[in-house]
Amino acid sequence: MIIKSILYISSILFFSYIETNFPTIYSVDSTPLIHNLVTSCVSNYIFYNDPQYIMNIYEQPQEKQSSLILYFPIFSCAYGLHHFYSVIQKKKSFEHIIHGISFFSIGPLFMYYENFHWIYPGLLMETSSVFLAFIHKPYGWIKYCFALTFIFYRNIFFPYFTYLVYKNNMTIFDEPGHYHLKGCFIFFISINCLNFYWGYKIINKFIRIIKNE
Repeated sequence: MIIKSILYISSILFFSYIETNFPTIYSVDSTPLIHNLVTSCVSNYIFYNDPQYIMNIYEQPQEKQSSLILYFPIFSCAYGLHHFYSVIQKKKSFEHIIHGISFFSIGPLFMYYENFHWIYPGLLMETSSVFLAFIHKPYGWIKYCFALTFIFYRNIFFPYFTYLVYKNNMTIFDEPGHYHLKGCFIFFISINCLNFYWGYKIINKFIRIIKNE
């Protein structure tokens, strides 16, 4: 737990250093960009090499995970604190505040139970955020890549993953205890609702664009 706490604090200090000294990279906010690039690359690499591992990650015992697999998500858990602060500071919309609260709260939850590998399916959703960072650039292909990755990872993959978690642990939800899994499932439901709402807005926007062309 001491090593994990050190990594958590070190990651927070890293994000603070980047935010203070290198706030933007080519007019793009550097802190979220670095987080999204790193986490999406690592999670997609694992998913590509062993998709069944990701899809059944809640069945994978913590003690059988390598240190690298187990420790890397701490980087993202620490970013959740920065993301929540950024959302409040910039006075984002209500749905962004909900997202910020969810992202921030999942960090301490995994820190307490130390099942860090459970977060990898969620890290895959950061793939669309990489393209979102460049959405203001005058390149149409970026917008299409963002829409495609958003719909796939957030509106197809993650809901299906949520279904598998419930299906494979159905009896546990009727039993007392197992609060860590139940808490994660509530988090999954809220994120799915938010993603479906954003997905609906994205699809409507692209329909309007196509009609105007």
